[in-house]
Amino acid sequence: MLIKHIVSLEKIQRRATRFIVGYNSGLSYKERLIHLNLLPLVYHLELLDVVFLVTSFKNVSNCFDISLYLYRENQELRQNLHQT
Repeated sequence: MLIKHIVSLEKIQRRATRFIVGYNSGLSYKERLIHLNLLPLVYHLELLDVVFLVTSFKNVSNCFDISLYLYRENQELRQNLHQT
């Protein structure tokens, strides 16, 4: 997802919370999120990334093993460090 899409969706979330709570409530965006028990979109996406990472480590399957990708990256970094 591109940054401009996230910014656009965040603006929509701001307007939607203002509509749900009421335009005349006088609450800030942060207060509206707390009142509605919501996270800002960026936090929600980061939370989904963390959940995916933890789930990938807990449920290693044959079709996608995240540890292989992380190990290769670290191994390549080590090889590059030793070559210089």
